[in-house]
Amino acid sequence: MKKILFLIEFLLFERRMPGIRLKEIMKYLIRFNYKVFSYSFLNEYFFRDGFYRKSLKNFNFFVCVGRDYTNKNFLLKFFYKFIITLRSVRYIKKIVVTNDIEKLWISTPKIYPLFFIYVARIFRAIRRLEVILEYRDVWSLNEQLNFPKLKKCLLFNIEKFLIKRVDKFIFATELIKKTYMDYFGYTNKNIYDGLVLYTGFNPNYYKDKIIKNGRLTFTYTGSFYHSRNPLFFLRTIFDFIEVNNYCDDIMIYLILNYCQSDIYNCVIEERTKRNFNKIVKILNNITRRKVINYLSRSDILVIITHSTKGSYDTLPGKMAEYVGAKKNILAISNDPLVIEAIRNDKLGWVCSHNDKKALFNILTEIYEKWNRKSLVFKGNYTKYSVDERYKQLDNFLFSQ
Repeated sequence: MKKILFLIEFLLFERRMPGIRLKEIMKYLIRFNYKVFSYSFLNEYFFRDGFYRKSLKNFNFFVCVGRDYTNKNFLLKFFYKFIITLRSVRYIKKIVVTNDIEKLWISTPKIYPLFFIYVARIFRAIRRLEVILEYRDVWSLNEQLNFPKLKKCLLFNIEKFLIKRVDKFIFATELIKKTYMDYFGYTNKNIYDGLVLYTGFNPNYYKDKIIKNGRLTFTYTGSFYHSRNPLFFLRTIFDFIEVNNYCDDIMIYLILNYCQSDIYNCVIEERTKRNFNKIVKILNNITRRKVINYLSRSDILVIITHSTKGSYDTLPGKMAEYVGAKKNILAISNDPLVIEAIRNDKLGWVCSHNDKKALFNILTEIYEKWNRKSLVFKGNYTKYSVDERYKQLDNFLFSQ
């Protein structure tokens, strides 16, 4: 039996797309006779939540529980993570040796796992161990992170040093791979042979019986920050509803993992001001099964990407989940990858940030199609399934 250990930092396997992606990769490998182990660094708050522990019961899960230093300064967080890493070395060594593990999969861009790239090379002196690094996003090169110049330089050099010690690379998109070839290809030639592994959906999750509400339903899932907020979309669709008197025809669900308090207050204020409390429903931190149920009974699934350039390298993980529900997508985005995917795979509509006229026209087209009962999903469904996305993974992991 092939054995692999995953080192990961966050475990929101049921509520955050990066965690859901990792869980699906693990389940896919188990289907191919892998024995999967996972070791994680987990905030005390999440470990106390039994829901998360239950979601990991099939993955031989080990955890290092630590305090939350989110609000502390960079040097303190850095020092604390380094100490946590040293504490974990003996434990991981025991897992590797006792279970005769052959592969070490490190999921990043978080900093704890990057330390383990170096630690993993030390383990090789004891036992043969191949180090695989998965980049879900760029790390020190991320333009969205407004770090001071000195901090950015430090992170860049740490990453450069650690990348030298990786045997195989996995990237979430072609653009992330290209970024690392351009900046670090000279450091480690294995980057050029890295596997691009897009997120896929599991069709087994979409089998619940669906009862629709008889209204044109828009659903958004995810989080909101200052650079990714729903106010442009909500204000435009509110205007659309008021101008056309569609109050009884349209429903909007916002399913949130996290929302900055000022943005959340603005959403509530806008909803109250328009008297749309019965039209806009906000749901917080519900289970993945319930999320998929909402997706399946909706008509349009909404993607809102960052208005800054920082997200240009990635495709939203939720796009695969949306396609799995066989629903058309409305994307508010300037991201080239999102625009290309929506148009080439016929997944729905895309509108630039703050282009109110274009969004108004799209909403008109959507409503007319819904009213004629011709709002049908015709996108490339198969391309986004886990079986299609991950079919090269087994051969890649055990290629020489």
